[in-house]
Amino acid sequence: MKKGNPVFKIISLTVLVVWAAVMLFMLVWGLIASFKHSLDLMWYPTAIFPDGELGWHFENFLTAYQIMYVSVDRSLGVTDYIYFEQMLLNSVVWSVGSAFLNTFTCALVSYCCARFSSRLFSKIIYTVTIVSMTIPIVGSLPSQMQLVRFLGIEDTHFVIPFMKLTFNSSYFLVFYAIFRKLPASYHEAAEIDGAGHWRIFFKIVIPLIGNTFIAVFVLFFISYWNDYQTPMLYMPSYPTISQGLFEFQNSRNKYASDPVKLAACFIVCLPSLVAFLIFREKIMENVAMGGLKG
Repeated sequence: MKKGNPVFKIISLTVLVVWAAVMLFMLVWGLIASFKHSLDLMWYPTAIFPDGELGWHFENFLTAYQIMYVSVDRSLGVTDYIYFEQMLLNSVVWSVGSAFLNTFTCALVSYCCARFSSRLFSKIIYTVTIVSMTIPIVGSLPSQMQLVRFLGIEDTHFVIPFMKLTFNSSYFLVFYAIFRKLPASYHEAAEIDGAGHWRIFFKIVIPLIGNTFIAVFVLFFISYWNDYQTPMLYMPSYPTISQGLFEFQNSRNKYASDPVKLAACFIVCLPSLVAFLIFREKIMENVAMGGLKG
């Protein structure tokens, strides 16, 4: 069946509408369930609205905020308890720092490869990026941990630039395709005026790709905000809010009922949702045919 066939379009649209409706229903059900009493959710799990006698429990969100924590073992047997505010700060540092460094590195390296495409190092970097994307690298975690420990940056914020100053991702190809389309006259005119490579990159190139840069940054931010494994491994003394949610979902706290756990999920996902809503136009304007455009 060809893609231009009306039947194909109708089937595809129907599948997408059903999928979106199911996802939306699950989201709405989870949000309403977070306001229920634990007995209400246990007795009437398929009911949309709370039971009239048990009522709405808006305090579930406050309870989740108060009892969510991560225990961190220090030296000499001392245990610290990291609560919501500190985990939120750690998440902001981790997510914003990682997203910016990763986006900036992808943009910078792809610009150099596109600007000097005839040079040998550009061809090598481009080839290495393609190979690393197509061939999965298995077993790299132990070597990364060994290197981090050898450098003495384990369990410090210096892990962030060490791990996120990378360019081997699909967004490298996105930036590379954009830079390849930039007219060479921009660079030539700037060089005639005496601008160097760094000034051209920051004063001319970055403003031209501002929307794409922001779109990639937000997508990276959402990805890192939901990542709990990496900071758990490399920065165990700085637990993020996603790690706190992971441990909270598996806790046996008597106050951590199922509705409270659902409330915690919505609290944690709120920043990434707000980020998407604020920059949704920039993201959607730069999304075309499954990719990004400048």
